[in-house]
Amino acid sequence: MTSVTEQNCPKIKTSCTNSDFVKRLRNILKEFKTNSGESNLSGLSIISQKDIQISEDALDKYLLDCERCGQEGLNDYRCMEAASNNLQRRLPQSLNSIYPWKNYDWNYGNYVSNNYSPERTGATTDGTFAALFQNTRAISKVINGIISDPIPNPNSKAGVYGQDSDYPKFESCQDGGCITTQNVRNSFTQDKPTNDSFLDKDVNGVYSSSYYFKVGSCPRGDIKNQTQCENNKYTWSGKSCYQPRYAFIDNSPNTFFNGSNVKGFLPSMASDISNLMPDKVLSALMGESLGNSYIIQPCPTIKESFQNMEPTSSNNTFIISSSIFILLTILLFYKKIIIN
Repeated sequence: MTSVTEQNCPKIKTSCTNSDFVKRLRNILKEFKTNSGESNLSGLSIISQKDIQISEDALDKYLLDCERCGQEGLNDYRCMEAASNNLQRRLPQSLNSIYPWKNYDWNYGNYVSNNYSPERTGATTDGTFAALFQNTRAISKVINGIISDPIPNPNSKAGVYGQDSDYPKFESCQDGGCITTQNVRNSFTQDKPTNDSFLDKDVNGVYSSSYYFKVGSCPRGDIKNQTQCENNKYTWSGKSCYQPRYAFIDNSPNTFFNGSNVKGFLPSMASDISNLMPDKVLSALMGESLGNSYIIQPCPTIKESFQNMEPTSSNNTFIISSSIFILLTILLFYKKIIIN
């Protein structure tokens, strides 16, 4: 016998595999793959076979995420949006532009809800003397969060289920749509972009909302062949190797006064505001680090002998490659991605 709940459930309308977007992207990648030997500039491939393979893998994973949203998540729009974001971030030009993406998405509101809401603090609307003492303790917990408790805290980790994380408020994330959305979001994982020690900083605990973002590249004239370049997870363009260059955004809770131990919301916000003073912003725009809050990776100092080299069009190739993948990314926001 069919229950009332089952009768009221909307039918799943999404067809991930046969959507116009998927077909279009498949055709684009197929065209690039077929003509990669012909589509070149001065003998250079506009899009490498490696990038094509990464894009195809990204699309395959998108289909898995999309089908999961349709079946387990009841076609919830939040889940479909998460699947679309995953696809965008798995494409070559976005994959390592931010590391890790889960920290970039850190939700302070969710953390506060799971730690300082009435359900967590024990606050009550009862008009009894017992309730008065209970609410006093609840207010004390909230004040601690504003003044002294660090957010994120030393036990935090972005995206996971837990009170120390930024998982959506437990009481409101009980349905299949919300739970599946979180599972789909967490299906996107990243390896460290390169093996450089600059990227070795722990991105959990108090650094769960801190992240690296790509700010450019450093020419590596000391690396002369493509194999060695790519083994280091660098980019080989034309006849040259380029090392991705990153900056670290430190969003860990900080004190505002030297010698103070309070790292709650207010002192951390005051510290962040002080780092946005015009003189400091100007220094950042000029490529300088800002104390511990904004640290730019230095390019390695390389000593090499000079020799005549044939001019290459590697920069043009990089621009064309980037433009093509930007166009692919724009397709992700076309409204027909989600519902056929």
